[in-house]
Amino acid sequence: MIRDRAAGRRSWATTAALTLLILIAASQADAGSPKDYARSGPYLSLGLNIGSANYAWMKQLDQAAAEAASATLANPSFVGTVPTGYSPTTFLGAGFSGGYRFAPRWALDFSIDWARSDLWADVVIATETQRIRTRLKVEGLETGFASVNARFYVLTGRLQPFALAGVGAVMATPIDLAGNKKNVYGFSSKLGGGFDYYVTRHFAVTGLVSYDFATGDTGESDLFLFNAYLTWRY
Repeated sequence: MIRDRAAGRRSWATTAALTLLILIAASQADAGSPKDYARSGPYLSLGLNIGSANYAWMKQLDQAAAEAASATLANPSFVGTVPTGYSPTTFLGAGFSGGYRFAPRWALDFSIDWARSDLWADVVIATETQRIRTRLKVEGLETGFASVNARFYVLTGRLQPFALAGVGAVMATPIDLAGNKKNVYGFSSKLGGGFDYYVTRHFAVTGLVSYDFATGDTGESDLFLFNAYLTWRY
């Protein structure tokens, strides 16, 4: 459950790091290109994201359910349904950012990320004669982050790795099995790193790994996201 998801995230991170190193090596000969990929001007990015919920929170929820279930199922006369663990589906969503490149090494932008996941429970249904293990959908979670971010670029050629930090707001929307929604709001901060790889002078492929920290009523809605964008430069 939770351990498998953590291992999957490490595999994703390793693959992304190796890909970035290959692109850096391939782009060094193009660093002096007259196309001026690091010129000042506006840019727009639109794409998709995939990720997971706050690992620490999910681990605590999963562990608490396992401990409670162990005590309950130790009673051989127990009849009923008890959760033994929880696991979310992968968060999937879309992202947008628009900003301005003020100098070769830095830019400022506004971004919106939205993602949705379903939360599933591993349960044991105990009757007088048997115990059945299955999975049940518990609820869903929609999360949206809006933030103002600063980017610092390490390279200025065709491939441009960058670091990102920002602050903003978050809205989380739990959805129960009946489809009822309840919006909660809070503040957020974003940390991440990624790259722009210019296919032409005006279009680039952008990859970004980010972690959005939520506060207040949305403190359980942190998101770790892999983002893939198509970026247009003026």
